[in-house]
Amino acid sequence: MERMARAGYATFSWDKPGTGESTGQLDPSRVQRQRAQVVLDAIEVMKARPDIDPRQIGLAGISQAGYVMPRVLSPARMSPL
Repeated sequence: MERMARAGYATFSWDKPGTGESTGQLDPSRVQRQRAQVVLDAIEVMKARPDIDPRQIGLAGISQAGYVMPRVLSPARMSPL
């Protein structure tokens, strides 16, 4: 994340619910949906910032992001998460 920031990219990172300083818990039966919603919420936060071009927002991740990001980017997400 620091390397991306030094390269001029804005970054947004958070602790998953119940980890680090984050509150809440993940429901194991809905973990993919909950994580996808967190990403969608983060995108909205980024889009609201005047110093970020909302047309230039991208996603990068590892591990669990491999199943969450496709869900976020899928046209099927138009159905309720």
